[in-house]
Amino acid sequence: MEKPPTQKTFAYSTPDPAWRSSPRYQDIRDELIALRTKRFLPDRLRAGLTFADFKAQLVNFKDKYDGRVETEGYESAEGQKANTVRWFWGHHMWFGAGQDKFEVNDHMGDKWIEDMLAWIVGYSLSLESFQGAQVLDIGTWTGSTTYILAALGAGRVVSVEEAVKYSMFTRFVSDSYQLPVQAVARSLYELEIEALHEAFDIVYFPGVLYHLSDPLLALRILYNRLKIGGIIIVETEVPVAKVDLSYGPNRGAANKLFACSPDVLREWLEDAGFTSIVTGTLRRAEAIAKKEKHQPMRHLPQGHLLVVREANLMKDEEVVITEAHASSRSSVVTTVVTTTEAPFPSPLFSADSLNAAARVWQSTSRNYDWCYPGIWDGPEKSDVGLIYIKIPKTSSSTSVAINAHIAHQVGRRVLPSRAAKSADHVCGHSHDHFKAQTVRRRNTSLIWTILRDPARRCVSEFNHFNVARRGENYSDLRLLEFMKSSCPCLEIDYTAIGALELCQAQNVQNPLAEIWQHILRHYNFIGILERRWESLALMKILWKLETSDLIVLDSKRSGGYDDGKYENKCFKIPVAKTFTAMSSTVRSYLSHDFLRRNHDYALYALANRSLDLTIDAVGRDMVNEEILRLRAAQTYAEDMCQDKAIFPCSSNGTSQADLARANCYYGDNGCGHPCIAELFDRTTIPAKYFRSVIEDGEKGRIHLVSKNRISLFRNSAVKVQRPFKLSM
Repeated sequence: MEKPPTQKTFAYSTPDPAWRSSPRYQDIRDELIALRTKRFLPDRLRAGLTFADFKAQLVNFKDKYDGRVETEGYESAEGQKANTVRWFWGHHMWFGAGQDKFEVNDHMGDKWIEDMLAWIVGYSLSLESFQGAQVLDIGTWTGSTTYILAALGAGRVVSVEEAVKYSMFTRFVSDSYQLPVQAVARSLYELEIEALHEAFDIVYFPGVLYHLSDPLLALRILYNRLKIGGIIIVETEVPVAKVDLSYGPNRGAANKLFACSPDVLREWLEDAGFTSIVTGTLRRAEAIAKKEKHQPMRHLPQGHLLVVREANLMKDEEVVITEAHASSRSSVVTTVVTTTEAPFPSPLFSADSLNAAARVWQSTSRNYDWCYPGIWDGPEKSDVGLIYIKIPKTSSSTSVAINAHIAHQVGRRVLPSRAAKSADHVCGHSHDHFKAQTVRRRNTSLIWTILRDPARRCVSEFNHFNVARRGENYSDLRLLEFMKSSCPCLEIDYTAIGALELCQAQNVQNPLAEIWQHILRHYNFIGILERRWESLALMKILWKLETSDLIVLDSKRSGGYDDGKYENKCFKIPVAKTFTAMSSTVRSYLSHDFLRRNHDYALYALANRSLDLTIDAVGRDMVNEEILRLRAAQTYAEDMCQDKAIFPCSSNGTSQADLARANCYYGDNGCGHPCIAELFDRTTIPAKYFRSVIEDGEKGRIHLVSKNRISLFRNSAVKVQRPFKLSM
């Protein structure tokens, strides 16, 4: 379905060969530099960030990534593009002014200025064309083109760069200066999704086309991104010889594939569907073209249909899978599969507001600086070490087990060189149902938690405490009373650090900003229970963990027994009541009144969006690989250790707390950990477990963030402590 056309109008002309001699050339150049400088003065930084801290973090990007292979699926540096191994600043860029200034000048120099001058002076495209425009900026490197587009007044810039570290750099700068920028770590070929169909007024595309293996398909994908009336601005390499098209003129480190004449560029644009095309060679080969109506490709390339699948969770836990053909934009095909693990999008907040307040979770040092020997080892509150904030009924007993297991496993690896006693080879860690408040020292701890959909968490709490333990008879009236009195803002109450009175305030203008200030910025990671495997995969990647560090047996299961602590009795856990089984009265309350002033939904939405942004930054294929690896390892551990684990309550409800103490970390947390540690110390995961997980993913029974590399896992038996050896 076509979206409304752009509200902007674009005028441009055939190129002026004498553009550099024009009096406007120097005037426009000065204006561009002035706009760029003004937008990045120190006083434009977001509140709480000093220019000294900003500058230090810029330098840290180079120190951190220069020479480090970015894991894009390759084993060695030889398989990488040069700019994913070394750190390149790319262009001449600066931030601040006077004594408060950071400036670098790399090999591309002022190309971003000269490109913009060519469009404005040489092709008579006005500066006003960019004001308020929705712009898709492709191949942004460290963001120089993105920053000038924002300085020119673009309403929104989506900055696309497939090298993760450069996308993260652009996101950091944009967040620091509160630019209307969404930095996306993604290949151009992955942009054919329904949410971006006809979403942009301008596609800005200089210096990228010659790097692409399929330039025609790329142009069609970008055509589909433009609104009716929108324009694409292209600049690319020209052949050295007098030919229309050459292949591989400078392959290797520069990764230049196709060089084309303006005539070939025009034909490509026409084939992709563009009209009103002007081309020239003011700098290399350039073109400006318009999408005046949506039409099929002129010559559909056989064998080049790109099929993309996009999943969105709908009501009643149904996932709608949408298939769209990039080249032909054929009719959308929709199928429905049932799952319980796909992301929960929030209908309460716009994408822009979530993007402005969400964050990308950062990686930690391989030195495990948070791992202190023998300081805290248990539930007591601590301000150092590994701190898990335990929110009731968020599968928190399992998360406590993971917290303890990480502390024991990492301690076993890193503390022998730091601590004299073998008994101290456990990283200090803490958990319990304490509230965050001021529990951590930023540089000597990792603090994390897991959230759950607020309605599901509340219903689970009522069933567990009121029905199972206190013996209340279930009724809609009692459940509604409980939800009104005990549930709103509970997750915020547990996780907030410092004074946060969102739920007491009558008029909250921006709950997302308050949550960022008092919660998100203080945490190292916030996961989502409904996205358990994505959350664990990111923890493994960001915290430099081994697969076995995150494998524990679930403490409490629906229909089983609890930990036997309450009144020293074993209480049966009620079978979970699904939302579809609830009365219409309860479902109506959950859909309307329960949302009012319950800012747990804002926190939940931000945490979800932060997961999305982090997955994009890390790379969906990498996250997907870890999901598959973790799920295979988990199933293997359950098959081998579940029957050997000794829990405080037996399978028939008999208390056996004394027997369980040597088999569990605390209470019913981490029971069976000796079996799991021994299992992964001595064995590999049989191939059948990988095949089983792959089959579930292919049939839609589990949610995977990417399906690109499923084939790599077939018939694999992999040592769990080591990463996969990928052959590309």
